[in-house]
Amino acid sequence: MSKLGNEKISWILSVVFCFFLSSVLAMATTGDGGFAKELEVEKILKTLNKPAVKSIKIYPGIYGDDNPRLFTYWTRDSYNNTGCYNLRCPGFVQVDPTVVVGSSLQNNISVYGGSQYVLSIHIRKDQTTGNWWMQVGNTSVGYWPASLFNHMSVGASHVKWGGEIVNKGSNGQHTTTGMGSGHFPEEGYGKASFFKHISIVDANNSLASPKSFNPYVTNAYCYNITSYDYSNDSGVYFYYGGPGRNSNCP
Repeated sequence: MSKLGNEKISWILSVVFCFFLSSVLAMATTGDGGFAKELEVEKILKTLNKPAVKSIKIYPGIYGDDNPRLFTYWTRDSYNNTGCYNLRCPGFVQVDPTVVVGSSLQNNISVYGGSQYVLSIHIRKDQTTGNWWMQVGNTSVGYWPASLFNHMSVGASHVKWGGEIVNKGSNGQHTTTGMGSGHFPEEGYGKASFFKHISIVDANNSLASPKSFNPYVTNAYCYNITSYDYSNDSGVYFYYGGPGRNSNCP
């Protein structure tokens, strides 16, 4: 059985919580309902329908740089008329000044073959108010008000962890944008990106490991994902990512 180190890679994180979700390039999904406890890495996620909140790695179209950022987005109509990045419009309510959504994450970035760091995220629905709180490490950063969403009064029916790359196919070629660390998951710990200690909040409002995963990949020659595994040190985990354009992914 594969085993991850005590450190956890943090090429930064991403997750979508919603009623129904679109497929992404390298994604593991569970139908248990609930929310992730710890996760790492990716680029951009899109939802097909219903509300979503997510954190992504880099989006130069918003900030004009390639710095990894704590990034969120919500929508309740598939990006048509509702939704907001970070704090750019009313939506997410920031309550802690020390960890700000949209802020640049320039310290403690994992190095390929070197030091590995973690960014831990916990999202939970307040059973009294219905608001969706986001915690980073031990800090309660803020919340998405229950009033933003149409179909999440009880909880989410699906949770997905993974990554997506926007590929415009310029000049008929796949983008060279890397997912996660930019290396395939088969390279393993210290080189490939991963999620570990993946948990959901169950019907008893307690953290629990998902019962099953359904890996999905659109093109394994560009980006791939391993089957989920379990260890005492890492809980439920999997590796994913890839370089994009290469000799097998033109």
